[in-house]
Amino acid sequence: MAENITGRFPVRIGKYLLKISVAWLTGMPLFCQVPQKIQQQADFMEYDENIAGGAYRLINHVVFNHSGAVMYCDSAYFYPADNSLDAFSNVHINQGDTVNLYGKFLHYDGNTRIAEIRNSVRLIGNNTTLTTSALDFDVGRSMGF
Repeated sequence: MAENITGRFPVRIGKYLLKISVAWLTGMPLFCQVPQKIQQQADFMEYDENIAGGAYRLINHVVFNHSGAVMYCDSAYFYPADNSLDAFSNVHINQGDTVNLYGKFLHYDGNTRIAEIRNSVRLIGNNTTLTTSALDFDVGRSMGF
């Protein structure tokens, strides 16, 4: 006599496989994270299409916060639609107690969490200091390249 196996386990697998199939066929990402928006503050902020399309200009004591990283600079253009920024002069990125990154120019993409820092770059880690003219840094992985 054959035993009937109708438990919850096969039904759950079937539902899961159905969801994966629908997501794959429609092109919908299954396990995506929506990028966090960059938070900003400064002494002065203005919006002017003539300066840079879609950008806010921030001046004096500029601070950006994004996913555990804090970025400082003297002035910046912030592009909220792209979740990115260009920072100028006295750029400093601090990530926890382990990474301090300095330079004169920074382009940061909040969607990829890649920081492209240029001119007089210094990366200071726990027991290491790297000095170079340019460095790309993956803030999510704490890895420079």
